[in-house]
Amino acid sequence: MKIGQQIIDFMNEHHLLTLAASKVNAPYYCNVFYVYDAANNQLIFPSNTKT
Repeated sequence: MKIGQQIIDFMNEHHLLTLAASKVNAPYYCNVFYVYDAANNQLIFPSNTKT
């Protein structure tokens, strides 16, 4: 899938993502830092290996 240049520029300029979901009408969210890997068209998130 080809991504538009405006989206690529946006993802390279920003590095914080808010991830949100809900379960039984209760919201859950967290902020995560990311790096965009354009060569593989993916976001890379740091994480503890125990999570």
